[in-house]
Amino acid sequence: MNTWTGPVKVGGVVSRLCPGGAILIAALVGFDFGSPVNAAPPSWSRPIGTTFAVGAKPNAAISAASPHVPADGWVPRSECFPIERLSPEQRNEAEALLLKLLDGEGLYTVVTGLKPVSSGFWVGRFRVDQPDLTELERIRTILNAFRCGEVLMADVRVFQRVYEGQRSAEAYVAHRPALAAKIIEYPDFFKPRGVTANSSPVEVMTLIELAEEPDRWRGQGYVYGYPREAVEFFVAAGLADRQAGRGSLTPRRFVSIPTFAAETGRFVYAVDVNAPETDEDRRLRTEATLILADYRRRRALLSPTDRTEDRASLPTARLGVVELLRDWFDDGWGRCHPDHARRNLGRPPRRLDAAPSVKTWAWSGSFVAPIAPSPQR
Repeated sequence: MNTWTGPVKVGGVVSRLCPGGAILIAALVGFDFGSPVNAAPPSWSRPIGTTFAVGAKPNAAISAASPHVPADGWVPRSECFPIERLSPEQRNEAEALLLKLLDGEGLYTVVTGLKPVSSGFWVGRFRVDQPDLTELERIRTILNAFRCGEVLMADVRVFQRVYEGQRSAEAYVAHRPALAAKIIEYPDFFKPRGVTANSSPVEVMTLIELAEEPDRWRGQGYVYGYPREAVEFFVAAGLADRQAGRGSLTPRRFVSIPTFAAETGRFVYAVDVNAPETDEDRRLRTEATLILADYRRRRALLSPTDRTEDRASLPTARLGVVELLRDWFDDGWGRCHPDHARRNLGRPPRRLDAAPSVKTWAWSGSFVAPIAPSPQR
């Protein structure tokens, strides 16, 4: 458990308890730390002394995570989606691929892990008799940069089935903590396959692909974040349709979670035609609505049709999709972690081109020493 005990304003001073008992003290008068420390705290700030669990469900984290304590495992901005290491051609392709990912259901994987795994933002195929894997290798090189610390990873899944002498492949992105939570939630499915919470997404996706139907259907439903009732309905309906013969389709109703690219048909699952809306349906829709609204606002920075006067009023002029994510994952001090996106939901993008303009002082016992502010990266 992590406990947040500050910052606390006393007169014109803010103090913050740090690990090991040290207290950070900084004079506030006339200075800007890049966050509204002089303003009233936002409505979702945690009261002093409360706790939250790292890896808690997104709905709890959205309302409860402290905006002041960096998540464990944070990385500098340059290490969050480090596409700068790619060649210029690969970097352009990476930015286009990342934007396509975020415009679809992949947004809900990258931001908060509401959907543990998303796929299909790149698809390809190759012949099995004379395989040319040049494109596959290029895409894997690009996807290796789709990470921010240890939380996110992306790769290419190759399908087992061969159709007309070719194998298909698709890109996927996984949110490791959210995927681990699903593995724990469904032990009857994952334990017999030797899958544990520490299993890599590559292992999990490969085992599901190699599973016989209907286990393959069930496994995909679990990792894609569909409600339990929807997964069980899909499996039962698929078996019934197969037994009834070609062309048979069990009546069903589709539940769609809107994305930027489309209101329906992207993050979608089927339920019985007479099934009522469940608490899980409402939870997914509510959390997705918050995430998508924030993404639409931030994505407006990328649009060339934005009016100049509107852009001038925004706190950052960075318009690249990678910078969009870095800003979203930044805690205000250049420390990036996907968990910070939960804390930043609904907050305006920060002025990241301005470093803090005041020294911070660390105090422990009788020793006082200045600490240079962490630079923005």
